[in-house]
Amino acid sequence: MPNSKKNKTEDDNAFKAIMASTSIKEFIDAMNLYGCQRCTLSQHNNRIVICRGRLTADIMMIGEAPGKIEDQQGLPFVGPAGMLGDRMFASIGINTNHDMYITNVCLCRPVAPRGSGKQNYTPLMEQRALCLPYQIKQISLLDPKLIILAGLTAARAFLGTKMVQTMKQAAGKLFLPENGPLAGRHTFVLYHPAFLIHAKKKGEEIYKQIRQDTWKHLQILRDKIEELDIEVSGTRHICSVCNEGFISRRPYFVEGRPVCASCGKRSHVINEYL
Repeated sequence: MPNSKKNKTEDDNAFKAIMASTSIKEFIDAMNLYGCQRCTLSQHNNRIVICRGRLTADIMMIGEAPGKIEDQQGLPFVGPAGMLGDRMFASIGINTNHDMYITNVCLCRPVAPRGSGKQNYTPLMEQRALCLPYQIKQISLLDPKLIILAGLTAARAFLGTKMVQTMKQAAGKLFLPENGPLAGRHTFVLYHPAFLIHAKKKGEEIYKQIRQDTWKHLQILRDKIEELDIEVSGTRHICSVCNEGFISRRPYFVEGRPVCASCGKRSHVINEYL
């Protein structure tokens, strides 16, 4: 069993074996074989949640940590926040299972203590630091053209608190760090989908503003993907003129509207992500 009790020597040897991987597939196989007990998160989770998506994707997304559903299924971003994220990315032509490789800063679920009123807690600095080598290794093996950091925990883990003081300041911005684990890599910071879900509780006006901001951020991301010449699946639309379905790899062709492949008319986009 991956999380069966190990002594320190066994865990150190397992870590070395995992870090010696020479491909993403080898890394995943090694993680599943050896497991990890480098921090206290391994004491309460069901399994290590490594990744989902395509192992040769040009886009890599890193979130915070698995939640309850992710811990049960063994895949990241498959709960309510993940499903919202799927719709958000689909609105700019990205199929998360085909066009992305998705993982988290911490690969184990941070289960909140009983009686806290929460399901999960934000991983502690020590826990993040012990798991970070795994993410750096995945970045090295995948060598993506673009990295998306979803949420404050991921943004600060890789860019630091000087570059990311708040999410409001960093969200929707592109970075090209000169040093650190993402040195020389195109990096984009985005609100975590869970943040949008929780924003509904802050009132209609605040939620509306965050939603509008996120849509602007997604358009900036879409433009960067095109600039980097990254091939994505395309956006699925239903033409509001002829009612035929079509796929657009560049969602906005003429005056902010995609052109229908069936009737050739400029179509209203019927593709809401929320």
